[in-house]
Amino acid sequence: AFDALDDGPSLVAACVRACEEGRVDVLQWIFVHGLVRKDLRVVLPHKHLALMHRCCRHGHLKVAIWLCEHGCEAHLRLRNKNGQTPLHLAMKNGHYGMSKYLGRHYDTDYSV
Repeated sequence: AFDALDDGPSLVAACVRACEEGRVDVLQWIFVHGLVRKDLRVVLPHKHLALMHRCCRHGHLKVAIWLCEHGCEAHLRLRNKNGQTPLHLAMKNGHYGMSKYLGRHYDTDYSV
């Protein structure tokens, strides 16, 4: 998973933090300046988490939409080590509007 990024774990950490804090501008900067070798489809191996899990958990809809537009739409269906998709995490943390929007626009299953 880390091989998709030029700067290894430190760049992954920057992407994770941007997702947790709702910083679309940081993700755009990383993407535009070519710091990402392929794309932003990074899965953190120790927890089987994608960037999408991080932004949905924290309720950052704009980040989730941006990630979907840049190749991460499939991560809406990716399950973490507890079997939860990003939409499950959004609902669990009270971000129901986000779950509804993403589920409707990206054909994502809500079932556990």
